[in-house]
Amino acid sequence: MSKILSGLLALSVFLGAATASASPISTSAASQSKQQEQKWIGAWATSQQQTYPSGISNDGFKNQTVRMIVHPHASGSELRLRFSNYYGTQPLTFGEVKVALADEEMKTVTGTDRSITFAGESSVTIPAGEEIFSDTVTFSVTEGRDLAVSVYIPGNSGPATWHSLSNQTTYYSTEGNQVSEHDGASFTEAANSWFWLRGVDVLTDDPNARVIVTLGDSITDGDLSTLNMNHRYPDYLADRLQEHFPDQEFSVLNAGISGNRITADLPLNGQRAIDRLERDVLSQTGVTDVILLQGTNDIAKMPHNYDADEIIDGMKRIANRAHEKGLRIYAGTILPFRDASYLQYEWTFTEEGEITRKKINEWIRSNDVFDGVIDFDQAIRDPKDQERMLPAYDSGDHVHPNDAGYKAMAEAIDLSLFEAGQPSSPAKDNKLTVFINGDELASPANHLAASGKTYVSVEKFADFFDKDFSYHKDTMTVRFNGKTIGNVKTIDGIPTVWIRDLAAAVGAESVKWDKQYLDVYVSVPATMQ
Repeated sequence: MSKILSGLLALSVFLGAATASASPISTSAASQSKQQEQKWIGAWATSQQQTYPSGISNDGFKNQTVRMIVHPHASGSELRLRFSNYYGTQPLTFGEVKVALADEEMKTVTGTDRSITFAGESSVTIPAGEEIFSDTVTFSVTEGRDLAVSVYIPGNSGPATWHSLSNQTTYYSTEGNQVSEHDGASFTEAANSWFWLRGVDVLTDDPNARVIVTLGDSITDGDLSTLNMNHRYPDYLADRLQEHFPDQEFSVLNAGISGNRITADLPLNGQRAIDRLERDVLSQTGVTDVILLQGTNDIAKMPHNYDADEIIDGMKRIANRAHEKGLRIYAGTILPFRDASYLQYEWTFTEEGEITRKKINEWIRSNDVFDGVIDFDQAIRDPKDQERMLPAYDSGDHVHPNDAGYKAMAEAIDLSLFEAGQPSSPAKDNKLTVFINGDELASPANHLAASGKTYVSVEKFADFFDKDFSYHKDTMTVRFNGKTIGNVKTIDGIPTVWIRDLAAAVGAESVKWDKQYLDVYVSVPATMQ
């Protein structure tokens, strides 16, 4: 777990942040009410990694300015920055830090830059292995409007804590303090990584703001999406949420690390997911929800892990830890990767690995541990060859989607998972009762899923209408009354489907749910009986 800068400096930093974020004392009741409604949430974040044995992260920076571009997913009236020297081998000194609205490439918008301070000082030293929040600063942050964070390193930084795959260009100067430079002329060097910057928090007026953290590997990281375009699946999800919930603040934070695993640490690809969960997910400001999409590297990266039960156990541990924190967590199915091979990274597809992937996905689709399931596999695969990615979504390496594929992933997420009023943890009640036109549809498999949706036995439903159905275990779909329905959950081997999908297949007039008694009422035209 990360350590926060200790001693008097840490105390002054947090007192400074608290002082800066508080409004002046006012006799106005409206002002006091407004202050109470405001809260801090994460608007942007990335996961930190150990330095590589050679290259820019190992070399670090000396008497140089680093300008990083970030894409916030939330709006606010004030901001604060979080910096990390978690993997540093020596104290890290910032001579000056500024934030501004980003313009083209390395340029900033003239007149928008603001100085960032630490306990009131423009310079700060972060001990090795620790991290720090800045003071707060008044700055209008708008969701989707890029920010430029410029950091001057006066001495030798030593090996730099970083995020290796930013998929966003970072610029740095040959020498000198250039944090105030708007035209970017001094920023002649570039890298595809972020350094030390771990998060951007904003002060929002929405007391019901939700913060979703996406935990994953290079697919979550957006590898091979278009550079500088913010076309990762979490970016597309943030756009969808903004459009779907215009009156509520939603933020999506990216905690993906390329090559990361659930079951094993890899020095260059971060700690295993369960061990970095506290730092990268649970400690994010205002976090309410988590999406887990991992397992590909456990299976395909050498040494291969073909023990599906071990990978599933890791997923369960992550879900349980999130629930202990009162968070909702959703599991994503593992994408197909047949024919993929990165021998230089000791990564390759195998038939045994494919069996493992399918076994894990089958468990994910029917589990009652997570609060919901997101079927990324179904959204991205080729319907004619389900062990391969649809060519239109394939970046070309058969592992990572292209921009269209990442967008399809985001569109596969049921936004009702994030609606207000959803239960805070998994729920299942065998007393759930389903009525169709007043007649009870009884089955021990009928249940309230962790997502809050009512799932009903397909067999009992089909029998009620004297119709046939077919269940396809390989695709986790059923065929009923001329319609194909996905996201099947099996309870003791019995296939169940969301009641609204079944009701739609028979032209139901309405589906109503009595939340107090856990009764579901379906109204169907008499001609269907």
